[in-house]
Amino acid sequence: MFCRGVESFGPYWDQVLEYRKMSRERPDKVLFLKYEDLKEDITTHIKRVGIIDEISRLCSLQSLKNLKVNKTRKHSCGFKNSTHFRKGEVGDWV
Repeated sequence: MFCRGVESFGPYWDQVLEYRKMSRERPDKVLFLKYEDLKEDITTHIKRVGIIDEISRLCSLQSLKNLKVNKTRKHSCGFKNSTHFRKGEVGDWV
C-alpha cells in the first residue's frame, strides 16, 4: 500500500518533496533533515533549532519506540505503530 501511495494522508513522497522544496525556499522557517545526517552529527543539526539536550532525548529512537502510543496503537490502515521502528542504524532499510 505504501509503495502504491495508498496512505491515509496521501502519497508519502509527495509530502517529503513538498517539505524539501519549502526548506529550500524558506530555510529560516522549514528545516529538512535526513536521518543519516542526524546519525552523522546530531549536535550540529540540533543546534540549529536550540534546546539540544531535550530535543535529542525526546527524538531518540529509543524514546519514540517506548512511547505507549507506539507500543499499543495501530495506524489507520491497520498496521501496528511498532512496525515503523527497526534498529535505528543507517542502511537498516536495505
